Amino acid sequence: MNAKQRIMSFLDKQGFYIVLALCLVVISVTAILSLTNDKSADDQAQTPPESQVQEEDQGQQANYAGENMVMEDVTTSEQTKEATEKKAEPKLSLARPVQGDVIMEFANDKLLYNSTLKQWTTHDGIDIAAAEGTPVKAALGGTVESVSQDALMGQTIVLSHENGYKTIYSNLAKELSVAQGDKVSKDQEIGKVGKTAISEFDQEAHIHFGLVSGDRKLNPMEFMSGIKVKSK
Repeated sequence: MNAKQRIMSFLDKQGFYIVLALCLVVISVTAILSLTNDKSADDQAQTPPESQVQEEDQGQQANYAGENMVMEDVTTSEQTKEATEKKAEPKLSLARPVQGDVIMEFANDKLLYNSTLKQWTTHDGIDIAAAEGTPVKAALGGTVESVSQDALMGQTIVLSHENGYKTIYSNLAKELSVAQGDKVSKDQEIGKVGKTAISEFDQEAHIHFGLVSGDRKLNPMEFMSGIKVKSK
């Protein structure tokens, strides 16, 4: 048997297996290519287009900018409101209830030592030194809103004035010159310096004088001329 006949005999016997092997190779290659294409398609589907990413970034930047603008608007609004209130508040010129120096200052946002109570506390007015029996005068014309015996501040008179202001006079003597509902003029006597404030009993004789506007407590010294703090 020559070489050609031997080859033909081999193919006759093994040809089926060769064809089967080639088919398996083709099927394997096709499956691998299919899986690769599917994975690529999935990656593309999961990755947003560049234009979409840019749009989302721009949207977030717009939201941040909007939030900042709202915060700035609120801050500006509050500042404008505060400036308007200060501008609208009329200037007061208060007469001094008594002639004397301040022995305890106004302290609404800090603490001062109260020697009577033996503790640090706020102080919603000013204490003006004056001997017992010294006449106490209205710092501003108005109406006697109330006359009362305060548990801590003693005999107290509250005068109401225009534009929502009120002046408060405490540590007065029990004998008063006015009653609730009376109209008083600036510098008119309303009472005398006493010693009735048990929360300030340790201090030298004085008048406790306060000023409020609505629900705000103000420092009376800012609206008086010539008054000073007593040196220690």
